[in-house]
Amino acid sequence: MAFTWQSIQQVNTEQTITREGQITDRYNAAVENLGHNSVEVRLDGIYALQRIMHDSHRDQPVVISVLAT
Repeated sequence: MAFTWQSIQQVNTEQTITREGQITDRYNAAVENLGHNSVEVRLDGIYALQRIMHDSHRDQPVVISVLAT
């Protein structure tokens, strides 16, 4: 029983780390798009940041700051 609980905890931790890494990757790509010459690519960056705000409430203040800049 203890082994099962420990295994579940480890999987949950790994999933959290993976999710945070994916959000970081998405954030970096979105911010990079904001500096692109193409208006369409910049808009994609804005929409990607909007989606990140929806997916990660913790990152909302950072996204708002980037968009305001």
